[in-house]
Amino acid sequence: MQHLQDPYWLAGLAAAMAATGLVSGTLAGLLGVGGGIVIVPLLFNIFPLFGVPEAVQMKVAVATSLATIVPTSIQSARKHYAKGAMDVPLLRSIWPAMLVGVVLGTLLAVHVRGEGLTAVFALVSLLVALNMGFTGVSFSITDRVPDGPPRQPPVSEQLSPG
Repeated sequence: MQHLQDPYWLAGLAAAMAATGLVSGTLAGLLGVGGGIVIVPLLFNIFPLFGVPEAVQMKVAVATSLATIVPTSIQSARKHYAKGAMDVPLLRSIWPAMLVGVVLGTLLAVHVRGEGLTAVFALVSLLVALNMGFTGVSFSITDRVPDGPPRQPPVSEQLSPG
């Protein structure tokens, strides 16, 4: 790992990482895709240069990308809250499920091998690309955030024609 002491190599690496951040941010802003779709492959490919064992390269790449989401999300949430653009009751209603997802994901990550994670990342990236290619970049599930839990119509309304 003598290249780590070469200032020109380090400058090139810094430039490549800065360019990746720029591309990642641009894609996130323009297309709505997460920066991880650009950052994870970069990290995965540079980790061998730093001696990261092959068995954990993808795990470390994904974990690093996810770790960057935490401060970004906190800052974004603070800004949205300050603008009054956060649905606090909705957040309060879904935080237990988010916590369960974090715990389950953490427990599952221990058992997933790097190759499996690489395959999942590639498959999800392909599905996102196909979805964007066939449905267009801009799509919307709904025009507004729901006011509360979904309302189940009465049986009489469900069975009535028209």
